[in-house]
This record gives sequence, structure tokens and C-alpha cells, in this order.
Amino acid sequence: MAGEFEIAETNYCANLNYEDCSDRFKKWIRFLTQQSLVSTALTADVPIQVQPLFDFYSNAVNSTTLENYKLIGDLPNGRRIVITVDDVNRILGFPRNNFQVEPTSAELTQFFQDIHYQGQIFLPRMSKSKLKAEWDVFFDTLAKVFAPTTRQNFHNISSMLQIFGFSVAYNRRINFGKILLKEIIRKMGSVSQRSIHDNDKVECHFPRFLMLFLSDKMNDADRAMYVDSAVVPILRTCTKIQSRLANQKKHENVPLVVTPYMLEQFNVPLQPVQVPQPLQQQQYQPELQDNQPQEQSPPHNFQPLQLLQDYQSSSQSS
Repeated sequence: MAGEFEIAETNYCANLNYEDCSDRFKKWIRFLTQQSLVSTALTADVPIQVQPLFDFYSNAVNSTTLENYKLIGDLPNGRRIVITVDDVNRILGFPRNNFQVEPTSAELTQFFQDIHYQGQIFLPRMSKSKLKAEWDVFFDTLAKVFAPTTRQNFHNISSMLQIFGFSVAYNRRINFGKILLKEIIRKMGSVSQRSIHDNDKVECHFPRFLMLFLSDKMNDADRAMYVDSAVVPILRTCTKIQSRLANQKKHENVPLVVTPYMLEQFNVPLQPVQVPQPLQQQQYQPELQDNQPQEQSPPHNFQPLQLLQDYQSSSQSS
């Protein structure tokens, strides 16, 4: 008997209007959704069509030769879809060239010390519950969008979330797409693990990202095949966690600090939000040659970890 194909409750869309947030969290949500290196990945909206996801997810294979990560799958009409690291960076709005090095374990440890992590810092096992409410919301948003898990484990700050969080906070241009595509491939597993003929249930993780990739790659004939496909509701972040954390008064006596880059963005006056059009109607155009990825270029020099500034005192003096 054939198993079930399910869309996992993960990979949320974080297009939360910061004007709906309490004053305490407004600039944090605006920073993530409008001013950071991952803003497009957090907020890109697309209808999640079940049939094209099933067709691609069921037969896609990966290539990891020399860490040149790719996903390769065929549609029923014979069309081959190839998703590369540069595709991921392009479609999700990540940097595509001039990549900087990923933060080291020492830098990550120092980062959590500086933002006053309330517990033993053991990178393989970190929890956002040990953070002040603002940083909890910061990592909660990243977890709901990027974590390869469901809500039961959104409290964990995985290695990928640590790297993404640090790089977002410091505006470090790492190769987000390479890290993310590697994680997508790992979570997908083998083709046999994704066969509904061999398994009672097959869960499709990262459905929004995969749908964005497919929407970019499919042509008009491909889309015509799926005009009657069922569409599942997209999961979205909301202000509920903000209210809960505020009521809990979690770590109220812990100093609130942010990076110099975040402080710079926080000090930009708040403006009315303009809601973008859904991405499914947009066709991505290749950029000029000068903007193509430079994977083989040496890593750029970067400044050592800077001391964090006290957001509360700095914002009061500004």
C-alpha cells in the first residue's frame, strides 16, 4: 500500500509586519525582515503546490562532488530541474560572491557570551530559552524558517542557526546557500527514504524553499501541468511568542546588547511597511557576469569580533 506524502510543518514565512509588534520588538523584526542578509529568505512568499513538490521530491538526487552541491530531479514531462548553490543564493537573496569565512567555534562562543547567554555555553547543545527575550525572538524566527525540524525542536539553536545568527548580526557575507543546500540534501536523505511505495509516510521538509526553487526553474508548460494542483496553507510567524515572552519577564535583569551593525540599522527611523507582491509571479533574471559567484576566490580579510555595544544605553542617548 502506498504511503502518504506530507508537507512538514516547518520552513515558515516570516513576513510579519513589524508595525503589528510591540515597541520592544519592532526594530528586531524590521531588522530581520528588511535589513538583514537573510531578509528575502525569511519573507519570500509562494503558493505551496503539493503535486510539483511531490514529483520533484520523490526522485531528486544530489551531487556533492568536491562539495559542489546540487539537487537534480525530473518532472513527469521529462524536464530536468537542477538546483545549484548559486541558484539558492540568487533565489533567496543571499550574497552570491565575495564570500567571507564562516565564524569559528571560538567566535560563536564569544558571541553567545557577549549577548549574555544564561547557561553553560556548549555549542552542540544550545537553547534560545537561555537568551533574553529579544534574542529569543531573533533565534526563534531563524529556527522557524531554517531549522530542518518541526515546532517541538524550535527551541534548539543548531550549528547552522548559530552560524546564520552570527552572520546576520554582524552582516558577514558567508555562503548561506552552500550551507543551506547541504542541509536540505542531508534532510532529504536517499531516494528510497522518499518513496511512498517503501514508506508509510514521507515528509517534505523545506517546502517553501523548494517551491521557490521550482517556481523559478519551471517554464510555462511545466506550470500548465500543475494548474489544478492542491495548495497547502503556508505557515507564518506571528506575535504570539512576543507576548508570551513579555509576560514571562524572562531574564529581565540581563543587559540587552546588540552588534554595532544591528545598532546602526536600529537607529534608522521606522517607516510604514510596503507589502511586496508574491514572488510566484516574478521571473528571476540572470545577473551580469560581474555579479556571478566567485567560489574559487580567496576569502576576504575580515575584522575580528567586535565588542558588542549596549543597545539600551546607546538607544537612549541617540
